[in-house]
Order: sequence, then structure tokens, then C-alpha cells
Amino acid sequence: MKTHLIILLLLFSFESFGQLSYEYKKFSRNQKFYISSKPYSNQEYDTLGRTQIFDSNDNLKWEVERYFAGETAFLSENGQKLVFIEPFSDGNKYPLRIYSQNGILKAYRTEELVDPLEGSCKYNWVYSTFYLGKPNYDSATNILLFDEYLPNKVEKLMESNNIYLTGERLNIVTCENKILFINLKDGTIANMKNDAYSYFANTKVNNEKVKFKKYPTKFKLEFGIPELRNGEPLEIALANNITKFQFI
Repeated sequence: MKTHLIILLLLFSFESFGQLSYEYKKFSRNQKFYISSKPYSNQEYDTLGRTQIFDSNDNLKWEVERYFAGETAFLSENGQKLVFIEPFSDGNKYPLRIYSQNGILKAYRTEELVDPLEGSCKYNWVYSTFYLGKPNYDSATNILLFDEYLPNKVEKLMESNNIYLTGERLNIVTCENKILFINLKDGTIANMKNDAYSYFANTKVNNEKVKFKKYPTKFKLEFGIPELRNGEPLEIALANNITKFQFI
């Protein structure tokens, strides 16, 4: 009997005090600068919030009026470039974005990175064994299911290091079995390795860790929904007036 796994709306599960989003500090590799990002709502990969870049003496250098999930945000050693990766192919046309103090320096479309119509790339452009099982659509529940896939040792290694840092080079393993090399100094894609499986099978990958601190967060918004003009939360106003609506 086949085992099926259900796709949830958000599939990255991070340990973060039972929260989906959280305030954090994440440092550049040389620890001379750090990202301080605070969400306004408890939703994974939501954009509501503020991100500030500080030097090691806590001097504010620049900021971006949005929140970045910490696991996939990386800062250059000079503190001038922030790279953010959104792993999902569906619903996001620019899953790789590079920011500077002047705004978005470069935004890459999904089709610039992978072919989003092929295989597991339909769902995640960053490598994940979750999507390697056969997809099955359940019309009764309107949910996409995947047969369970049992990865081998190399595939597990690829998944656990699907985004890894080597010096000022950020490496991303893609759904097409390739590795993208991003130069953090200038925010450009520097090179590409076409056979990620062989590389991981024959090379000891050095995934350099950076200092990363998470903090419990008090959210301004519970569900990422803005307040009404009179200051009343939208979800409360909706609950109080739901019986007044007529459905035709």
C-alpha cells in the first residue's frame, strides 16, 4: 500500500519557539554586520515587517520595509547586499531577490533559475526530496498528494545542504540537479555546476554556519490582516457582522 504525504500550504518547518515567524539576528560570515528582521504577523514567509542592517557596533546602516524568513536570508561580509531565497516555485515569480540600501538590486524570475514546468520544479525550485514522489491529485479533497519517496544517502545530503555558504559564495542546489553559485559581494550568479548529485557523492561539502539568534516575538497582527481605519481588527469586525451578509 502506497503511503501518501499531504502538501500543506507551507512546507518548510523550522524550530522557532512554536512560531512560524520570529524576530531574529543573523550575522554576516565575518560577523562585522548583521540582519535584524521583525515580523508583524505569525505567518511563515509573510512579508509584513521590517528588516534592518546593522554593523557590529549596532549602528544602523540601511533597512528594508519587509520581513525576511531568517533561514533563507544571507548578508554579504561588507553589509551591502542581502540575498533572500523563497524556495517555492508556485505563486512567486521572483523567488531569488538581492537587496541593497537602494532597494532591490536584482530579482530573478523562476524561469531564469529552472524550468518550472518540469518534474518537481513545478512545486519547489530549491532541491527537496519531498517532491520526488509521484504526485496524485485528490479531487474529493482538492489536495495534491505525493507518494512517499525514500531518498538515498547522497540525496539526503543534498537536501540538508540545499542552501549552503562557502566564503562569499552562496550555493543553491536546484530541483534540476544543478548548483547555482551566487556571489554575495555583487549579488550576481557567478557560475553553475550541472551535476549536483555527482558533486555531493564525490565532494565533502563545507557548509559554513553563521551566527543566528532567534527571539520570541509579540505580533502586531495575528493573521497578517491589516486593521480597519477605525483601528478595529478586521477578523473581529468580520465575526461581529457575518450574520448581516447575504449570499446570492
